[in-house]
Formats: sequence, C-alpha cells, structure tokens
Amino acid sequence: MAEEDIEEGTPAIFLRKVDVIIQNEGEEPIIIKATPEEDSGEKAEE
Repeated sequence: MAEEDIEEGTPAIFLRKVDVIIQNEGEEPIIIKATPEEDSGEKAEE
C-alpha cells in the first residue's frame, strides 16, 4: 500500500507492529522488537 493510498486522519494504530531488522554490513543485525510497553523493561536489564 503506497503512502498516497492512506487517508489523512488514519489512526496510528493502523500501522502494524512488526519486528524491524536492520542489516549492518558485516555486523550482527539490529533487531527492534515490536513489544508492548510493559515488556520493554526486560531488555533494559541486559
């Protein structure tokens, strides 16, 4: 779906929560987890 097809005023919740994986050249990929706010505390302890 192209950005132009999204009507103005579409709530942000319309966007799906997905894990974002950023590939670094020759390095470990960075994975941004799409987790609920309350679960974010687990990652902070690592």
